[in-house]
Amino acid sequence: MTSRLRFAVVGNPIAHSRSPEIHQLFARQFGIELTYEKLLAPVDDFAAVAKAFFDDGGSGLNVTVPFKQDAARWVDVLDPTAAAVGAVNTIYAGSAARAEDDQQIWHGANTDGAGLLADLVRLGWPVQGQRIALLGAGGAARGALHALLQAAPASVVVANRTRATAEQLARELAPSAPAVPLLTEAPVALREPFDLLINATSLGLSAGAEAFSALLPRLGLDGTRCYDMVYGDNTAFLRFAADRSAAAIADGFGMLIGQAAVAFEHWHGVRPSLEDTLKALQA
Repeated sequence: MTSRLRFAVVGNPIAHSRSPEIHQLFARQFGIELTYEKLLAPVDDFAAVAKAFFDDGGSGLNVTVPFKQDAARWVDVLDPTAAAVGAVNTIYAGSAARAEDDQQIWHGANTDGAGLLADLVRLGWPVQGQRIALLGAGGAARGALHALLQAAPASVVVANRTRATAEQLARELAPSAPAVPLLTEAPVALREPFDLLINATSLGLSAGAEAFSALLPRLGLDGTRCYDMVYGDNTAFLRFAADRSAAAIADGFGMLIGQAAVAFEHWHGVRPSLEDTLKALQA
């Protein structure tokens, strides 16, 4: 049976998103017919855009920066990971409408962490026993941090320009992995190299490599693998990492495909092939 469904990704900015292309490739693997669009939302009005999309027949919604925490507040039900991190990147329909008002129940999931870990495995970059620094403490960082803590690293430092935000995130997520040392720091104070440095900020979308040089003026990258959750072959963060002679660099395209596959499964009940999708996109 062929499905004819409407999906979208909402964010600001959003023009760069490749999610429509990825989900169309997923859909072809199962003979599903769907539309998938990009929605630019005002930074202060996610709720109105989400409501209008679903009121107009939308079936499911992906959420990207800066709206993942807004989405967690908007949905009716959070899955366990989304509840733990307080951020949602996938909205899907519940199994039943609310009897009292006949309105659809919307569920929120966070698939970012699963996508990140899957891509680190693909790259052959270990997490267990590694010293990790995570830049950022927003919605993207929340999903990543929760997944990283579950993978038993030696330690994790959350580095955010507003340290109080990083401290709040650490307080909320530390109980999920009490055996892992979870520290916070201002980025400018980071000095010693880490095994893995992950950029979970959107800084590179609006600034160049020099912005990261100013943010991390004393951090050495000898022996450090650098991963940008933003995707693109030449992101500002990856240029910064290459200039500092990082041991290895990678963008977040593999993570994007991995988290999208989990979102697709929420919507359609089937998990697409990551390798087939990656090969098609690289071709």
